[in-house]
This record gives sequence, C-alpha cells and structure tokens, in this order.
Amino acid sequence: MDKGKKKEIIRNIWEIILSDGNSDIYEENLMRRLAGLLYIDDKTIGEIKLNIQTDQKK
Repeated sequence: MDKGKKKEIIRNIWEIILSDGNSDIYEENLMRRLAGLLYIDDKTIGEIKLNIQTDQKK
C-alpha cells in the first residue's frame, strides 16, 4: 500500500474521532497504534489531525 492511501485511512479515522469536536486519551492511543502498524510517523499524524480540526472550525 502506498503512503497516500495510508494517509487517507488515517484522515478518515481522524474525521470519525473528531466528529464530536474532541478526542480522548483512548482515541489518541488508538491512532498511535494504527500509525505504527501503517508505518506513518507521529508528525504526519499530527499534521492530519490539525488540518481536520482547522477544517471543522471553518
């Protein structure tokens, strides 16, 4: 699987997690674990999360 598809999966999951406006420690832990399994670094995960949060505020 290429990195673009992996990022899309992470983005979709973040959108679900952040649909209520926040995330708790269990959801954050889930994302770290999934990122590890998909070999996506923490910086990328954080950037995706920030982009979604910014989009939701608009």
